[in-house]
Amino acid sequence: MKNDFTLIFSDRVSFVAIEMLCESLIENKYPWGKINNAFIFIEGKRKLEAYYDKIDLLRMGPSWCSYFLKKKNVLSLFKAYDKIYKEGKKEARVIKAKNFDKTSNAQLIFYFKKFINTYKKVLTFYMAGNQGGEKDVEFLIKDKLSKHYKDKEIEDIFKLITEPTIPSRVFLEEKELLKLSKKKNISNRDFLNYVLEFPSCFINIYEEVEIFDFLREKIKNTDFKEVEREHKKIESRRKDIKKKQQAVFAKTKDDDIKFFAEFIQRMGVYRLEQKEIYAGLEFAYLSLLKNISQKINLGVEDMLNLYTSKEIIDFLNRGKKVNSEKIKKRKKIVACLVKSEKLQVLEGEKVFAFMEKNIKKPEDIKVLKGLSANKGIYSGEAYVMPDVTISELKHHFDKFKKGQILIADITQPNMMLLIKKASAIVTNQGGIACHSAIISREFNIPCVIGTKVATKVIKTGDKIEVNGNNGTVTILK
Repeated sequence: MKNDFTLIFSDRVSFVAIEMLCESLIENKYPWGKINNAFIFIEGKRKLEAYYDKIDLLRMGPSWCSYFLKKKNVLSLFKAYDKIYKEGKKEARVIKAKNFDKTSNAQLIFYFKKFINTYKKVLTFYMAGNQGGEKDVEFLIKDKLSKHYKDKEIEDIFKLITEPTIPSRVFLEEKELLKLSKKKNISNRDFLNYVLEFPSCFINIYEEVEIFDFLREKIKNTDFKEVEREHKKIESRRKDIKKKQQAVFAKTKDDDIKFFAEFIQRMGVYRLEQKEIYAGLEFAYLSLLKNISQKINLGVEDMLNLYTSKEIIDFLNRGKKVNSEKIKKRKKIVACLVKSEKLQVLEGEKVFAFMEKNIKKPEDIKVLKGLSANKGIYSGEAYVMPDVTISELKHHFDKFKKGQILIADITQPNMMLLIKKASAIVTNQGGIACHSAIISREFNIPCVIGTKVATKVIKTGDKIEVNGNNGTVTILK
């Protein structure tokens, strides 16, 4: 039977990271992320798209959603999140301080396996917060709210009580940068500590100097007085939201409403924390990865995109390199195919042939349907943000005009300078507690998430309408 693949996300991460994601899909024993058939490709180290089989998603959905209805499962998940975050932060600092220059190949293999196993573990739990898993919890909360509120009020009350009131990692990152900016002489050690604390802004960067230069430029160009004013508004709004939430909980007197509303709140915070661990892995292990890549005679980025983890270990064991013909094909395009719980690596024309046979081209859509993350209606000019490195971000900061609508696969913490100029946000991915949802509420701009194909069908310069009231995006011209 032919698989019916649907686009799940597009991003920019290394091929080894995608390989670990696919292995976690195969090995996952939890109800989320149990996918038997998946296809993820990277074209020219830039374009990445991930597709899952629709049948797998439909099969997975009910057990995934019902898992969260049991409070003991939620508490167990939160305990696991806390442990992974604490251990991940500690591991990053220990590994970053280690010198691998005189390390034997056997020890390099030991630490490289630690690197990929951490990747798999974090990605397994990160997937628990993907879009869709909270559906049954949402229905339960809304059903219980219907006993206390009119139908037209329920959606607004639901969004109110599920909005996180814990300071977001983005807020804390800006606060730490503000603190850093007040130092007279900022050393590279200061920057290093900052990056280890907030690494998700710096994924896919393989030179520390590039990060440090970016941060110096960011400090130089940031109006920190404006940041402080924004923070006061956000803090004031957070206190107001918290007060309103307590009023709802006091009125309903329903432990389930409070427990599951706070579950959704915390999932948004935990998701960003888990992302910091997996997004910061390559930076934390940079010294190890540089040591191995020099032995292979490749840069770190090329090694992580042209070699599988098994091929890297095989090289360290036996000195065997990937042949030049495979490297040439993978530079063009490479993919991971999960089929019946087995992982295959495809490269070159085999990838294009698979895509031609199995991946549908996006239709000419004029109205996109997603999820409303924040209410409001705004019409304006679209700006489609590609997946870029931080060195390329400045180009987009300069081009993005105040009042434009930001279109992205997902919003990232390193896009904040862009987001602050946006009048609305539209994303391919996202759930009700994702980064885009949290930020759009903090800045009170319309936001539609989970459209799947916004970056594929909308072009920069298109006139569009973002309707955060009903979760639609209309291409006007």
